[in-house]
Amino acid sequence: MTAHGIARNIFMALMTMGSCFAQPTESPFTVIKEFLGLTTDQEQKLLKMQFDHIDFLNGKGQRVIQVNQEINDETVKPTIDSNALGVRYLELEVICREARTAAATLAKNSLTELTDSQKTKLKQLEAAMSLYAAISEGQSLSLLPGGSFYGGAALIRNVLTSPNPGVYSYYANPSPGCRYPY
Repeated sequence: MTAHGIARNIFMALMTMGSCFAQPTESPFTVIKEFLGLTTDQEQKLLKMQFDHIDFLNGKGQRVIQVNQEINDETVKPTIDSNALGVRYLELEVICREARTAAATLAKNSLTELTDSQKTKLKQLEAAMSLYAAISEGQSLSLLPGGSFYGGAALIRNVLTSPNPGVYSYYANPSPGCRYPY
């Protein structure tokens, strides 16, 4: 399971646990709710879509785990059946495509819940996202507050001590091809 998957599961657990305690609970998305001016109804609809999407991904994720185990079982056999492996790798690719399609549908459906003025404000956030890489690097170089410490951030130490200076992968993927967004 990736760090993203672990974070998502922790988020879901906290959200579930939070719903068991005293009501009413405060919105977990107060900043975006205030920035966009979301109504409680809009927020509830968006959260339901998110939870439904996460449930969908969890179901697909369980199948991915099973298929990967089947691939492992197949590859340890004395004689490898290329058709059996091919069918399983095809299933993984189909799951990846379904997940990408579901994510695109979620994004499209989420936008339908917003008013025109909220969509305009969302465009402002999208524009600001383009600055994230510059902000992160500025923090790593101690030019901006947050995320750094004297002696340099871990990212910079890794770049400077790399056997191949200047070449550093932020998101190294040990396996090529489609990876299920878990």
